[in-house]
This record gives sequence, structure tokens and C-alpha cells, in this order.
Amino acid sequence: MGYETLILEKQGPIALIKMNRPPVNALNIKLYLEMYDILCELEADDTVGAIVITGAGEKAFAAGLDVKDVANKSVAGILDFQNNVPKKCFEKLTGIAKPTIAAVFGLALGGGSEVALCCDLRIASFDATFGLPEINLGIMPGSGATQRLSRLVGKKLTASASSIELSRGKS
Repeated sequence: MGYETLILEKQGPIALIKMNRPPVNALNIKLYLEMYDILCELEADDTVGAIVITGAGEKAFAAGLDVKDVANKSVAGILDFQNNVPKKCFEKLTGIAKPTIAAVFGLALGGGSEVALCCDLRIASFDATFGLPEINLGIMPGSGATQRLSRLVGKKLTASASSIELSRGKS
């Protein structure tokens, strides 16, 4: 099946999914729906042993939600979107029986961080920057990032910073 916002490559038992919306791989409704479909396809494919998710281009793994998708929506519309589109995708990514690996470089913000947090393993380049910038606008991350992040790094670290920067010599 062809995808508009994702690139799927299979190399032996490894499936590589690239979010393909450069330069920052902003997450839109189509990408979330296609990722759900691709995960269902890969889950049913007995030749696939592991799934790696990354971004296309050189700037970002994924810089979060494409705000054009929700710019003209009411609060109820945004909540409906959040509960039905990213949530479904992230539940599939979290629950898939095959190992999932996020290969993170550049920006992994908002929904991009959530994609990485849903994977079983995260491998980050030295230039990777993880963050949940929506909290600076008084908006809660809507797809479980606050719970996933605190389970991964601990409540004390989660409460002390709104973002985690991984670079040479910093943690």
C-alpha cells in the first residue's frame, strides 16, 4: 500500500518507517491515520521482527502537531481530534507485539516526543532535543506523554524540566 506522509522500507526482518513531512515532519491527521494503518500492516506481517521509526530529512524526527490541523477547531473539536486520532495511533504503537525503536535526531517535540515515548526503545543522536513545549502555553500534552515520561525518567526529573536536551556532555 502506498502512503503519502510515510515511507516504509523493509530490510530483512526490520521495517523502517520514516515520517515524511520535511523539513520538520509535523504530525497531521493523515500521518497519524497512515501510521496506524502501517502499524496494523506490520503487526500482521510475519516476516517483520522489529519496527524502527524515524523522520525524513535532516532537521527533525518530528516537531509535533501541524497546528493547521486544529487552528480553526473549537475546544470540543480539538478534544475530539485528540481522543480519536493521535490516541488511536499511540495506543497501537504502544501495544504492538513487535519491538519498536525510535531513531531520534534533531527535534522531537510535542507529538514527536510522544511517538518516541510510545516506542519500546529510543536511540537518540547527540543533537536530539526532546520537549513538550505545549506546557509553556498552558496546554497539557494530550496523548499520555506526561504519564509515559514520568514512568520512563522518574517523577522528580519530569517535574524539574519541561524538556530534556540530549547533547554531548549534557543529560
